[in-house]
Amino acid sequence: MAQKRTRRERIAHRLLMLSLLVSLVGAGILVYWMYFRVLELKIAVSNPNGEDAAVLTSINEWMVSEKRRYRLKLVPTGGPDASLEKLRLREVELAALRGDRVQGGGVSSIMVLFNEVAGVVIPANSSVEKWGDLRGKTIGAPRGTAPDDPLLLALLHLNGVSDPKVISLETDDVRLAVERKRVQAIGFVSPGPGYAGRNFHQYFSARSGQPSMLTVDDPDLLAGKDTRFAAASIVAGSLRANPPVPDETVGTLSIGRHLVVRNGTNNFLVANLARTLLDARRALFSAQPLLTQAGAPDLSADAFVKVHDAAKKIYNGDEPSWTDMALEWIYIVPMILGAIGTLMVWLFQRYVHPEYRDLSEVVADLLDIRVEAGEAENEDELFKLKRRTDALTEELNGEAYEYAGMDAMGAVLTAVLIAENQIKERRAELRDPAHALQAGALPGS
Repeated sequence: MAQKRTRRERIAHRLLMLSLLVSLVGAGILVYWMYFRVLELKIAVSNPNGEDAAVLTSINEWMVSEKRRYRLKLVPTGGPDASLEKLRLREVELAALRGDRVQGGGVSSIMVLFNEVAGVVIPANSSVEKWGDLRGKTIGAPRGTAPDDPLLLALLHLNGVSDPKVISLETDDVRLAVERKRVQAIGFVSPGPGYAGRNFHQYFSARSGQPSMLTVDDPDLLAGKDTRFAAASIVAGSLRANPPVPDETVGTLSIGRHLVVRNGTNNFLVANLARTLLDARRALFSAQPLLTQAGAPDLSADAFVKVHDAAKKIYNGDEPSWTDMALEWIYIVPMILGAIGTLMVWLFQRYVHPEYRDLSEVVADLLDIRVEAGEAENEDELFKLKRRTDALTEELNGEAYEYAGMDAMGAVLTAVLIAENQIKERRAELRDPAHALQAGALPGS
């Protein structure tokens, strides 16, 4: 027959089972939190009606339909500086920013959503034939292109137009400005030439002749002079199909519209989000043509926009290791274990050593027993007092000394001795009244 467990062993077994249950539940919650919980990610966008907002909305709708774990919530900010500020203040998890707007450090890219290109269109019969001819001339920037756009100004400056005069034009005013020669060229920045060509038919009438575009002979060489930008080309017929504008492919500069996060963003979140975005890109080619340009940022070490380490591993074909996760949890795990340990100590104190919770109460009870023993009228009362004393002292063993400390245990043992001596003296007095005369009156009797 198996030996019956002691009370201490039963409680220890229950605590062990409880700790295992807590660990299993905690592990399940951790797995759910890391891999299955639906996460809403706030993304700062300058313009809720912009192309980046449209692309991100399409991606979010795909995520919902495919039951992916991420949800993208757009937060309009009114401008790139405000978007960057919200990201740094942790008011949003991501921001859609053009590469030249990512300044000041602390953030990194996880994906290029699409690229924007700059171009300069020259009306027919214009005296402008090359870049240098634009010096002192007025360039019109149609609605959607800011006159001070860094990409457009860089294209002009790097081609020798040091002091360009760029004015803003409403779409309906472009044709009149061209015909009255208020502007000698049209400059635009657009996410893909096709988007710039949406209003192109309004800029030039049928009698305006065949406009042309200035080209960059060596876009790579030009881009090397300003690392914010990359070489690009605008293929023939991008702005107008018939007659084609441009009539042949021209070289130019471009810049990426990045999805950026804070550098300290969780590696697993970034890696999983990057994979999901790539899946969305493949699925939405036909529905969202701009996503054909989406993909990896510049992964070189000297890139103007740095790439988050976890995203870089995804684009390089690697996967974040468990070491990465361990490093991220190196501070959280000890806190969790410490909390569990504190709980276990409390349970141990509460259920294994309940009488040690406040030794002053034990001493007070023993001194009360001493007083009651001195006033006892019969041996039955003394027997009950002796049982109370035994109940208080039954667990005062070697482990109790180590647990409570020598000073506290000394006070308890002294009180036990006083109570037991009083019980013995009162019992002897009840049995032999002459005992009191021999030993002297007992205190409290």
